[in-house]
Amino acid sequence: MWDRTYNTADTTITDWTKDERHDRFTTIESTENGYLLAGTTTPREASDTVPSEPWIVGVDADGQKLWDTLEERDPAESGERQDRVIADIAPADSGYLAVGTVGNYEYTRSFRSNVFTGEGWIASVEGESFGWQRRLESTSIRTVERLDEEHYLLGGEQEGVAWVGIIESDGELIDERRLHDVEGDVRATTGVEGGASSSPGDGLRTISRSDSRQVSLGLLGIPERELGPRKLYHS
Repeated sequence: MWDRTYNTADTTITDWTKDERHDRFTTIESTENGYLLAGTTTPREASDTVPSEPWIVGVDADGQKLWDTLEERDPAESGERQDRVIADIAPADSGYLAVGTVGNYEYTRSFRSNVFTGEGWIASVEGESFGWQRRLESTSIRTVERLDEEHYLLGGEQEGVAWVGIIESDGELIDERRLHDVEGDVRATTGVEGGASSSPGDGLRTISRSDSRQVSLGLLGIPERELGPRKLYHS
């Protein structure tokens, strides 16, 4: 067992003051040599001065840091002061695919809590650095799952409604669906055999929440590969 802390500033946790920094891991992925930890960090300066940035840390099996990478913006040049947070990562042929959201925390009445919403953010992770990047307007991405060599399933929310989408390996969105007409978001997906009775192909189970008290389980069908491009439909 081990317990370690990591940050991107030349300081220790005893030097921090309340709300001065924002370093947070949101997901973990096992690797051949250890683990990838992903989330967001405030580089060098205080969190009320600069927005947080996507951050990945590679560690060995004992938690020793092997490398880390983040991408900084200059708020003065870009004019963008929204936080960028990685929500999930998935393996890719050339490395990994990282997904998340560029946005802000806002109080959502139905959840009775602050919810991070904004634009979806998708990026390749090649070697020890970020590669290409894409944005999805009005879509907060919470999860990603690799379907096959060329396709990934995304889950999250779009304008307050639970949402799923399929992207190709270069991040291009090729299909999307809203799951229900109430406030909510997709928090997890997992592949299952068979899908719905009307589907001859695979299926994806989704877990979504529509308010702070209700969680629902749904099933999406995905047609078999030989039927053509990946498409989503309701069961």
